[in-house]
Amino acid sequence: MTVVAKSTRPKVVDVARHAGVSTATVSRVLNNNPRVDPEIAERVRASLSELGYRMNSVARSLRRQSNSVVGVIVPDIANPFFTDVVRGIGDALRDDGYMLMLCNSDDDTDLEASYLRLLSAQQVSGVIVAPADSLRSDLTELTSTGVPVVVIDRLAGTGDFDSVVFDNRTGAAQLTARFVEAGRRRIAHIAGPERTFTGSARREGYLEALAAAGIATDGALIVDSDYSEEGGYRAVRELLASSTPPDAIVIANNAMTLGAIRALTELDVDPETIALASFDPVPWSTSQRYSLVVLDHETMRMGTEAAALLVARIGEPSREPEIRRLSAGTVAVFAD
Repeated sequence: MTVVAKSTRPKVVDVARHAGVSTATVSRVLNNNPRVDPEIAERVRASLSELGYRMNSVARSLRRQSNSVVGVIVPDIANPFFTDVVRGIGDALRDDGYMLMLCNSDDDTDLEASYLRLLSAQQVSGVIVAPADSLRSDLTELTSTGVPVVVIDRLAGTGDFDSVVFDNRTGAAQLTARFVEAGRRRIAHIAGPERTFTGSARREGYLEALAAAGIATDGALIVDSDYSEEGGYRAVRELLASSTPPDAIVIANNAMTLGAIRALTELDVDPETIALASFDPVPWSTSQRYSLVVLDHETMRMGTEAAALLVARIGEPSREPEIRRLSAGTVAVFAD
């Protein structure tokens, strides 16, 4: 067991290290969750006693006023990516006795703010949110009332929060490099909103890979879009209207990829002349005609990691914020 100096007040993370368990397990024991293995629970209680851990009385009071509901706000619940993330959150939090209240912000900061106020008024135990806008989404009003917050997928610039994100920059660079290695040179990018963490990071990765290959950036090959299927559809039609159309397109999310494939199909573009790359898979039936390379994330893991951070934050409100960066994912070819 790890010895913790007695000169500092022990925190949940100290107890976890001492007992050889996760911070989430310590929080479960503190909240008398019956699903913790009795032997593990006893070991945690022994560590709590040995270290002299005392739960913050204010935090305990706040938790008693809250209910067993956790709010989850995502920008597009119809997107399979967020569906899987929410599934991961729900499966993990169910073991701790929490239920989910799911909200769809539709990437609208005003609607998001309304949901944040609603969740605060409902005295939820915590909130997990994928911000609609990394710069404008204001989560500080929620945290100022003592509601624990965990940010997923997109970092928030309005404060320091526990966060779980993917390495988007590396992922976009990997997809772009795949086309470079295949001999493609007019590689376009349908970008997500630059106001979002994912949109800006994926754009940077695309540009980084082009620079590494000695390919000059052509602004006409970068189309800003909105992460929607219609946005991808319009972007492809714009790219193909050029006198020098692209021979490959890196698309910033799977919804826009669906729109891109629809546009290519309507225009009857020869599959030999263009290749596509997408963040996250799209339904197989929509992609059979065109070569499609995808970056497949451990999507449900984002949800389980977020749930673990929220449980740890509930157990130790004063702990330092933690950012967990998950790997970019694996590149897979769905058609070639």
